[in-house]
Parts: sequence; structure tokens; C-alpha cells
Amino acid sequence: MQGRVTLSHAFAVAELRGEELDVTAALLAALGVSLVTCAVGGGPVMPTAQLTRSGVLLAAGSDGVRDAWTPFGDGSMMTLAHLLA
Repeated sequence: MQGRVTLSHAFAVAELRGEELDVTAALLAALGVSLVTCAVGGGPVMPTAQLTRSGVLLAAGSDGVRDAWTPFGDGSMMTLAHLLA
């Protein structure tokens, strides 16, 4: 499956720092594992610059425009992109 695996909601990656982040990013890149992050408001944000420098393919998206996790809002993808930015 190398090069064909994408992890979504990998919020633990956003919590990594220092050598732990370096090692994880290198492993993800070497294995061809991509990450997808989403706009969750006050949640942790993935260190996109360091991950992409390490060669990890990243994407942003949202699978929960209006669900139990985000029941409020107008369903606007532009609003979610703004939160992520």
C-alpha cells in the first residue's frame, strides 16, 4: 500500500514537536503516507511547513460541515477554509 495511504484526522501529528516531529515526518514521507487535515476551530494545527519540507503530501478538507462535532455555522466551505488558514 506504500504511496496509496492517506490518514485523516491525524490530530496527534499536530501535537508533535522537535525530534519526535522530525522522525514522524521522515517516516511518513519515506512510506508515502499522506495526511488530510480539517478546520476544527480551536483544535491543534498541523505543522504544515515542516511536514511539506520533509516531503509529506498534505491536503485540507472537511467531512463534517454540519454534524455532531460542528453543529453550528452556515455550511460554507469558505468559512471552513478561513478557519484552517
